[in-house]
Formats: sequence, structure tokens, C-alpha cells
Amino acid sequence: MKTKEKILELISKENLTKAEKNFLLKSLTEEPELSKYKVIYNLLSDMKNRFHLDTELISEYVLYKNNLPLEDESLLKFIPEIEKHI
Repeated sequence: MKTKEKILELISKENLTKAEKNFLLKSLTEEPELSKYKVIYNLLSDMKNRFHLDTELISEYVLYKNNLPLEDESLLKFIPEIEKHI
């Protein structure tokens, strides 16, 4: 599995093991092209505590709900989490 795919899988996973969390955080820190996923990971982690969605995530969700093209198709994986939050 590619690192990007593994990152997406771990971000959407409900409970991470210590090893998975370490891998995730290390990968997000060390690979510049994955920096946007760190923002998503932080947002999803914060959702469990604070119930606040980032405007970028909301705008992507609105595009999705209106059947318009998304700027980042990988965000589709997070739609269930966003809907659960809403």
C-alpha cells in the first residue's frame, strides 16, 4: 500500500494503535505533499472534542452535496465523518 493510501486509511480509522498513530504523525510531518492531510487529521481529531468544521471542508462538502466537482477527490473518504459531525 502506498503511503498516501495508508495515511487516508489511518485518518479515517476510529481508534489508532500507538504504532499507527506514530506512523501517521511521522509521515505527515516528514512528507510535504501530505501536509494537507495533517490538517484533515487534526480537524477530524478536533471534531471528536469541539464540533467545529473548517470552511474548506464545509465548502468541499457543499460541492459534493450539489454534485459539483471537488477540488480534492480524496476528501470523499471523509464525507461520512463530516455528516456524522453535522
